Amino acid sequence: MKRLKLLYVAAFLMHVALGGQIAGLPLLAKKAFDATLWQLALIGLATMLGHSLFSLATGALVGRAKPITLSIVGAGVLSIVILLAIPAGGAWHLVGVAAACSVGWALFWPMLEAAIAEGASGRALSRRMGRFNVSWSLGDAVGIPLAGALYDVRPWAPFAMMALTAGVIMVIISMAKRMEVAVVGGPGGELIDPEELETSPLINIRFTRAAWVGNFVGAGAVGVVRSIFAAPAVDVFAMSGALYGLVVGTVNLSRTASFWLLTHWRNWHYRLGIYMSMTMLMAAGMAGVALAALFPGPVGIAIVFVSFAAVGFSFGMPYYSSIFYSVHTDALAESKTRLHEAVIGAGGAAGVLASGAAGQLTANTALSAGLVGTLATMSPFLMCSAAVVAGMTVSWGIVSRKPIGTVATSEDSRYLIGRDGHL
Repeated sequence: MKRLKLLYVAAFLMHVALGGQIAGLPLLAKKAFDATLWQLALIGLATMLGHSLFSLATGALVGRAKPITLSIVGAGVLSIVILLAIPAGGAWHLVGVAAACSVGWALFWPMLEAAIAEGASGRALSRRMGRFNVSWSLGDAVGIPLAGALYDVRPWAPFAMMALTAGVIMVIISMAKRMEVAVVGGPGGELIDPEELETSPLINIRFTRAAWVGNFVGAGAVGVVRSIFAAPAVDVFAMSGALYGLVVGTVNLSRTASFWLLTHWRNWHYRLGIYMSMTMLMAAGMAGVALAALFPGPVGIAIVFVSFAAVGFSFGMPYYSSIFYSVHTDALAESKTRLHEAVIGAGGAAGVLASGAAGQLTANTALSAGLVGTLATMSPFLMCSAAVVAGMTVSWGIVSRKPIGTVATSEDSRYLIGRDGHL
């Protein structure tokens, strides 16, 4: 268990470190270089698209090196390339820094997830993934506000913090690497749960694909929050760096609460109604961010806080579902976690790209006074709300459709229908 605890600490610290990139790059781009909405979108696009592509490319490394070793390399890459943001001369330079950082992301996260999952299955695997999710999400909740506050002190401070923390992470994972793998039922591992979590391959495949759709759309929405919100935060809500960090950090804090709930809730797995109910909050939250611009000063900012809390809590469901269903199979965990990470990267890239395009299309309308102009300014967030609804529809269709030429078994139906007889 000591090995697992060190890996959880590494996950926490990595997202503390990533606050330097997630908050630091957009703030530097907007405040120092007066970046346009499109430039902010491209910074986010470079991060997420690179993460997706490089996560798939790491497949060639699996089997040639241990996942835990590759995660150390990923932390080392991040500790170096983030420092390139300090001498940047413009917003376009930051696009290149974001792309370079995505190499480190792709080496670190899928491999750390595989290392944590090693030796576990069923409910023990769910608990491990839950603790992992709580760890990194709590780090996110700390890292982004910290980076925002550090930016107010010195613009280079968030990037120095990230480099230093990534170096500490390399030491921690190196210590964990020397320890025995914790196997469920074995020495140092968890006890075997007498009521194991079982399902049929058909149901697992359907819920995995549905969760990937939800994770894709959810990652897009969160990517818009992280990349695009810096513009209205400064131009519409007149936020300082510290307040911006707190507002965006609300997404991470509420997502952490969601992860904690799902870690301790035994019977949410493979329940379509529960999945849809939680995911619905994200659509409401993104619409609420757009409507917040209609209210002046503190009222609008308060609505943003509540809306981002809804987005973060909701995103916990598709994210947790995606990573859990991906490893709750007989396949190699490494392969599935790469796909999980690739979906996150692709969704984030698609979200920021589409939001940048939406901002460009509505730019002229946004200059108009009144309700129409204000809503046009916040069009990327309205777009995300609609995308979440569309994603929910697709996920519902994937899980609930009948197999072609066959009839779902009673075992399959038990997971499609809740214990009370409702979806």
